[in-house]
Amino acid sequence: MPPMKYTVLLFSEGADRVRRMRIGPVMSVLLVLLCLTGVGLGTLGFFEMRKGVGLRETVTLLEGENSLLNRNLMALSSQIEGLRRDLVVLAQNDARVRSLAQLPVETEEPFGMGGPVPSAGLDVDALIASLQLELEARRQSQMEIQGLLTQQLSLERATPSGNPVETGAFSSAFGYRNAPFGGGRKLHEGLDISAPTGTPVRVTADGVVSRVGFDPGYGKLVVVEHGYGLSTLYAHNSRILVQTGDRVSRGDVITHVGNTGLSTGPHLHYEVKVKGRPRNPSAYL
Repeated sequence: MPPMKYTVLLFSEGADRVRRMRIGPVMSVLLVLLCLTGVGLGTLGFFEMRKGVGLRETVTLLEGENSLLNRNLMALSSQIEGLRRDLVVLAQNDARVRSLAQLPVETEEPFGMGGPVPSAGLDVDALIASLQLELEARRQSQMEIQGLLTQQLSLERATPSGNPVETGAFSSAFGYRNAPFGGGRKLHEGLDISAPTGTPVRVTADGVVSRVGFDPGYGKLVVVEHGYGLSTLYAHNSRILVQTGDRVSRGDVITHVGNTGLSTGPHLHYEVKVKGRPRNPSAYL
């Protein structure tokens, strides 16, 4: 069978002539291969172009995200530095309060800082860890100060202060005197305050009533324990308003002035003791 041949007709625009071109089998194959190659290269170029566009879009997106992260990181850094500056002020105030409270004050300032916020290599974790350490130090210091102030307030509230009988007159001082009953000089362990029967008697410090009863010498009496080894006694009362175990606060009315027990007239016998030893109540008025 003779090889097939192809005739290609070429028309020129605006011309009457038609050109004929005969193409043999080999040339036909070459033309087909050339067309396929062109189509293949075009397709590959299209996909490579799309791939390049996609990579550029991805790079642009990542650059935008990175820029946003950097801005957020710098903002966070600025906030952390602001907090650290506030901690410096807090540390300075803490030192002043500790000095007023007569507590040891740190000789070094561990929280000083300076310079601009770093633009690169920022270690946020290290800054946060540093803040946590500083805050813990301040918390411990505040707890120590609070504990001391609480103790001081408790001691102040437990220390007898003021006159238990507001309208009374001192009739017998603390110290040795001629005993009104039995003769001889004896230690008068309290302070006598004369007042009409029924005059309110107020406790002079916070505490717990430890004894309510009657004694032949003291008459109707009340003893209040205040803690820290401090106690007060109120004797010769006409009426008792509290019971053993009651908690009382400074200024509470606990008894009324009377003339019970060994007494020459209506008055309150008031005692202050420290660890069981009598003290002059005048020092606590």
